[in-house]
Amino acid sequence: MGSRIKNTLPLKLKLPRMDTLVTLSSKITPRKKNNFICRYGRIQDFLTIPVDVLALVASSQYYDPLLRCFTFRDIRLTLTIEEHDRSSTEKEGGDNHCWFELVTREKKALRDEFDLEIQNLELSLCEANAKVEVERHLKEEAIRVSYITPQV
Repeated sequence: MGSRIKNTLPLKLKLPRMDTLVTLSSKITPRKKNNFICRYGRIQDFLTIPVDVLALVASSQYYDPLLRCFTFRDIRLTLTIEEHDRSSTEKEGGDNHCWFELVTREKKALRDEFDLEIQNLELSLCEANAKVEVERHLKEEAIRVSYITPQV
């Protein structure tokens, strides 16, 4: 097997001096600040958010400019059969008490209840349709029997 070396993009970053931008933003008058917010939104808030540069560099390696999204080629997002079996046995054994399991159980109970109601509704509709058909057939038969043809 050959080696699986990922081709990474060479990046050269020049970090802006954030301290000067923060001091400049603090010197803006409230009126001009409101005009800036109306025009560009609240992007000044981004000056005070701490950013991990290494995380940006690492995530930029997975950015696909053609698709304009992040693509992870070597990552499986689905469970294998063994992982699924292991997780299901953990659930049965009670080792894994997560909040989403309760929600899933409630959703399943609601789904089963609604399926039962839908089946009952379909059954009652079939019975109602059968009754209507019988009544229609009886009325047609009564009209046909009571209809007197004129004798010529």
